[in-house]
Amino acid sequence: HSAQEAGVEVAAGGTRTVDKKVDWDVSFAEMITVTSVSRREERIVEAPAAVTVITEQQIERESSSGQVPKLLEFTPGVDFTQSGLYDFNFNTRGFNSSLNRRILTLIDGRDPAVPFLGSQEWAAISFPMDELASVELVRGPGSALYGANAYSGVLNMVTKSPRGTEGGKVRLTGGELSTARADFRYATELGAGFYGKVVGGYQKSDDFTVSRRVSPEYSVFCTVRGQTNCLPREAVPLAKDEDKIGFGGLRFDKYLGTSAVLTLEGGTADLEGPVFQTGIGRVQVTKAIKPYARVAMAADRYNLFAYWNSRTSLEPQFSLQSGLPIEERSDVFHVEGQTNFNFQQERGRAVVG
Repeated sequence: HSAQEAGVEVAAGGTRTVDKKVDWDVSFAEMITVTSVSRREERIVEAPAAVTVITEQQIERESSSGQVPKLLEFTPGVDFTQSGLYDFNFNTRGFNSSLNRRILTLIDGRDPAVPFLGSQEWAAISFPMDELASVELVRGPGSALYGANAYSGVLNMVTKSPRGTEGGKVRLTGGELSTARADFRYATELGAGFYGKVVGGYQKSDDFTVSRRVSPEYSVFCTVRGQTNCLPREAVPLAKDEDKIGFGGLRFDKYLGTSAVLTLEGGTADLEGPVFQTGIGRVQVTKAIKPYARVAMAADRYNLFAYWNSRTSLEPQFSLQSGLPIEERSDVFHVEGQTNFNFQQERGRAVVG
């Protein structure tokens, strides 16, 4: 849309204010802003890639399940698979399988993927699901701005800041599969520009994954005429028949002036029981702990960011297909920095990092 106003005179060295009322029809989409496509805020209709925004209201409706990927199950352009209660994989542009990970997943800029498997442990999300302030899925290559593992897109999730969500909340959930879940959060102003937030929770439930040690779970294609139920039997049974998940986190924000924010955050997740489909067959997590820490300094023209992710198997894990033990200990250290500037009278913008 455009509008003109004739006959406006401005004296040399002076200012003049012009108020003009227009009758344009503004669509709902024109009011939605996104930040993940260009790593800056822009209207969704001006973003140079296809992007889907999951609203805070939708997150709130589905938050009791604790299954973050379910927010994307019916998103246009998404291929979605689920192999267990917390074993999800999704992709875009038709490239999905139960093992394919080509969408970079970020939580407040942090990639929580397991390096050994190259996949997300969705059971190890260390905050209540309704702590998400925004979820944006960019469908299309994002490696120019985000680096590796963004071949098919970027899933960018941002949690709520303590300053914007002061107060407390407790949630108790029960449901099918003998599910019982409790989580809480509390945020408050601490003074001198400091704000703090603490979150935690615990869940216990059965899983719809069953053992394939005695008999096959379902029929698959057989290579010998006359045979049925040819799904290979696994070498070892499930070690646990229920899932137990505990998590907690602590965050502090320090506001420096009007545009800069320093964030310090840490947390952990402890999980037992979830089964994951991998390239060597199914693997059950008997007991693992995933702590993390991050520090960030954000301002208008620069961003400094560092995080540490760790994963340790506290009990032996087994490949159910082969029966062989799997031991894993991983530590990921990540440091990055960016600056940006405009040129050609704000018509161009460069990001260097």
